[in-house]
Amino acid sequence: MRGLIVVAMMIGGCVPPASWTNLPEEDRQAWQRCVNVVSNTRCGSTVAEQDMVYRGVCGRELATTYSEQPSPESRKRWLLANGCPPSMVRPEAY
Repeated sequence: MRGLIVVAMMIGGCVPPASWTNLPEEDRQAWQRCVNVVSNTRCGSTVAEQDMVYRGVCGRELATTYSEQPSPESRKRWLLANGCPPSMVRPEAY
């Protein structure tokens, strides 16, 4: 069963969405800095092993929503609105 969970996570949660390939590197880095905070906020921070597939799918949906924002500034606002602290979204400002 554990093997199936890992495979499902790889297929559903870890493959970047198609819109991800068009993101500027700066936006990808901002996502990497914030992904754990946003995922904990939106997908739940304590996930039992059987819920790991849910967390993977939830994380992929969040990455898709983030990457589909129309501009770098709107992506920063999205991260802030979803729990990422300003110092992680714009570390150069701190």
